[in-house]
Amino acid sequence: PSITSKLKNIVISDGTYIVTVDGSRVSVAADGSYSISGIVLSSLKDGTLTVTAHATSFDGTTGSSTDTIMKDATLQAFHVQLDTHSDTGVSSTDGITNAPHISFAVSHAEAGATVEVLDGQGKVVPSILIPNGQGVFLTLNPTAPFTDGDHTFTVRQTDAAGNTRDEPVTIHYDTTAPTVTIVNTATSNNPVHTVSGTASSDTDSVAVQITSGGKLIETLQGHLDGHGGWSVDTSHLADGYYTATVLANDKAGNTTQTHISDKFGIDTTPPTISMDAIATDDIINAQEHGSDLNVSGKTTAPVGESVSVNFAGSIYHTTVTSSPQ
Repeated sequence: PSITSKLKNIVISDGTYIVTVDGSRVSVAADGSYSISGIVLSSLKDGTLTVTAHATSFDGTTGSSTDTIMKDATLQAFHVQLDTHSDTGVSSTDGITNAPHISFAVSHAEAGATVEVLDGQGKVVPSILIPNGQGVFLTLNPTAPFTDGDHTFTVRQTDAAGNTRDEPVTIHYDTTAPTVTIVNTATSNNPVHTVSGTASSDTDSVAVQITSGGKLIETLQGHLDGHGGWSVDTSHLADGYYTATVLANDKAGNTTQTHISDKFGIDTTPPTISMDAIATDDIINAQEHGSDLNVSGKTTAPVGESVSVNFAGSIYHTTVTSSPQ
């Protein structure tokens, strides 16, 4: 429209809905150019919009001019998680890791958009972006190693129109191995022996190896009681001496660096015992009747084990003083 015309209105349409701007809001310059700002287009969908300016000359003649613009005010949702190759340990989806290099898998990002990672303070974390078939991998390249504990990052997507969308992601970094102890490895007369101990709260599994004479007898999975303890029952073991060695893993995949071990014995054979002759001939004469008598004998029980003697209805106690020759 020329300067001799009056701008009636501007109509902006997405094909379904329209926004109409009254001509009184439009600034018209002396050369006939016109402009307006502050038009609210939130009711129109993204995509190609048709803009039509309608003008009326002073003699009543009408005219119009049409152009198209592109509206892009939204950014599609996308998904971020710790990459399965970086998510170490018992689960590849729990966000717990001890990996020295961390990567995030970003899927459903908008084509052509840029993606970056921000730390908890809003600073950009240097990263390497590797496209894949469904999105991108972001491999972090921090200036300092991560410390153990929770770390929250923000993955930001920015499209060509300048729209941004943030997705937070939290990981738990854990490079510390769990700690375990063995607390009961005494000799037992039960061939099914219970081995137990304590475990730190981050322990996910306990494996126990039973060996004898350097030979592996069995490997067992311990039961965690949820209160800092673990236990496991052996199979039916033969009499002898054994070593229990404990190895623990946590959810991040850290393993105890030092194997904790202790020895125990299985002894299901009752000891033999014999008694020497009392008073040398098993006859107590008148002189011996009034004197203290010495009762002795031999046994296969270990030194220090108790021996009880029932003599004429009275019980006497002693211990094994020497090993059988």
